[in-house]
Amino acid sequence: MQYRLSDLIDLPAVRTMVDSLYAAAGIPVGMIDVDGTVLLAAGWQDICTKFHRVHPATARRCRESDAYIDRYLTGDAELPSCGFIEYTCQNGLIDACMPVIIEGNHLANLYLGQFLYQPPDEAFFRAQALEHGFDEEVYLEALRRVPIFSRERVEEILAFHSHFLDVLIRMGLERLRYLTANRELEFREAFEKLIANISTRFVELPSEEINQGIDLALQELGEFIAADRSYVFLRTPGGMHASCTNEVCAEGVPAAREEKQAVNLSDLPWYLEKIRSQKVLYVPRVDDLPSEAQTEKELWQAHGIRTLAGVPIYVAEQQIGLLGFDSVHAEKSWDDDTLNRLKTVGEIFGSAIARERSERALRESEEWFRTIFEASAVGMATFSAGSKIDHVNPALCRLLGYSQAELQQLTVADVTHPEDLELTARQIDEATAGQRRHIEMEKRYLRKNGSTVWGQVSVAYLPQAGHGPMRSVAMIQDITERKEVERRLQESEKRLALALQVSNQGVWDLNTETGETYFSSRYYQMLGYESDELEASYESWAELLHPDDREQAIATAEDFFDNGRSYMAEFRMRTKDGAYRHILSCCEAVERTREGQPLRLLGTHMDITERVEYRRQL
Repeated sequence: MQYRLSDLIDLPAVRTMVDSLYAAAGIPVGMIDVDGTVLLAAGWQDICTKFHRVHPATARRCRESDAYIDRYLTGDAELPSCGFIEYTCQNGLIDACMPVIIEGNHLANLYLGQFLYQPPDEAFFRAQALEHGFDEEVYLEALRRVPIFSRERVEEILAFHSHFLDVLIRMGLERLRYLTANRELEFREAFEKLIANISTRFVELPSEEINQGIDLALQELGEFIAADRSYVFLRTPGGMHASCTNEVCAEGVPAAREEKQAVNLSDLPWYLEKIRSQKVLYVPRVDDLPSEAQTEKELWQAHGIRTLAGVPIYVAEQQIGLLGFDSVHAEKSWDDDTLNRLKTVGEIFGSAIARERSERALRESEEWFRTIFEASAVGMATFSAGSKIDHVNPALCRLLGYSQAELQQLTVADVTHPEDLELTARQIDEATAGQRRHIEMEKRYLRKNGSTVWGQVSVAYLPQAGHGPMRSVAMIQDITERKEVERRLQESEKRLALALQVSNQGVWDLNTETGETYFSSRYYQMLGYESDELEASYESWAELLHPDDREQAIATAEDFFDNGRSYMAEFRMRTKDGAYRHILSCCEAVERTREGQPLRLLGTHMDITERVEYRRQL
């Protein structure tokens, strides 16, 4: 604890007491603190104050006396066993002095003077008056008022003063400690209140205002701990760079935020190691940094920093930055209690930053969804409880022919084709009961003008926290044209199947890349097989060829595979009962590779056995 003697005793009251003591007992006393300030002066003799310390020659002797005593008390010399030193000045008077030392601290010097041990030699003083032009009678009258003490009396007086002063100082020291402890308690309580207010304010702040909240908190904290700069450094995610995002400076302190952008932390190895390994970074004297911190020392000195403190900021157990404080006007001593409380503020900042980032990401996600929702070429809608339509996008309005306001007054059933109502209701009931979270279906919708439109529907159900209503979002793609194409294709396939049946032809389909092969039912029938009795493959076809026809038939097929020309061939194939039937095979490549090679082959088999027999008979 650093203090001065004037901090420990009530000087005006003590002056009154020593003045009264001098008036009653004629005991003079003086006390001067170590910086030369006169604290007490009772009974100082007129011969000294009005003569010796006024005339230049005698005043020089007084200063020599003062210097001697000062050198003795502030040097390494030991005091005599009596506990004080005495000095007879060249002006003929005696001073006695003892140091005032409390808890090892030299605070002041206690003087007894001026006095004499025996009646004065008036001839000496008369000569001195003549030498320096003093009024002899007045000068000698002042001399006769100088007290004469025995050595024992001097020791008793100094001992009394010392003990008396010691009592006062001890009482003052206890009082000072009490006041200091009380101030520290008040400081801690005020600090805790400030931190609580900051925490509460961040809880109540909208996330959009958290950055301004950090600035306000930095200002309050900087003023409270008397920091000249208060700031936040945040690291780039997963990177080795950091930038000052917030800074508040005391009046007259230059801002440094612009110079603290994209700082490469790998250029500050000592600092980086400290913030990684320590919960708190504290540099009480930048000038005293070790040689391994030379880079940091030069950087901080360039910004005028004399003392620096920083606490980490964490988000999800990851250190994302630093809450820092600088002092440039003077060196600061921030104790562990203060640093630990700043660490608490760092945790508050981390929570606030995490909330701001989370809510900003949510807003961006919602904005992104809104943009997609509005700009999507696919119809989209959101639903609340049941099947009530909440929001629709322009694409769905165009698809169904309603305005947005009109659709928001309808339910799913209102725009569903009557024949699809039962299926739709069942799907919704299952989702509402929690049996499914996703629906994929094709269904028909009724447009405002009464026409029907087909939609490919994908619905995702979103569970709500607590017991809130389940919400859902649906995407509806217009597949009317596709359904029409499918209908026409089905009709075409029916007509083809009927034509093939009438013409007694079997169909085969081969993918040359995957080997996947298809034989129609008529293909199997003309050979006497059921579909599960004969593998649909190129190999099974080749296996059933007549030995005399196999080589030519395979060569013709391979040539077609290589060149892709139209294919027509006659060959015999063995039936299930071992007989051979004459087959007319025709084939076309319906899909080709980029190089023009056949990829998918579609062909027919026609049983021409009777025709061949008829030609033979002719």
